[in-house]
Amino acid sequence: MLKWVNLFFTIVFILECGLKLIAFGPYVYFFDGWRQFDFFVVSCSFIDIALAVVDIKTMKFLKVGP
Repeated sequence: MLKWVNLFFTIVFILECGLKLIAFGPYVYFFDGWRQFDFFVVSCSFIDIALAVVDIKTMKFLKVGP
């Protein structure tokens, strides 16, 4: 259940971030520090979901060590 709620809210916040970016334009959107923080949080949430979907075998390029 937590996985689906996380996905739902991430999608909602991605849509909100995208609509604000379109409405304000990139310069005005990134001028405000809180919007920069919002974009950072949304980006991290998107990366978290993207990495959860990707198979471990396709991520061998991230291997560290011998």
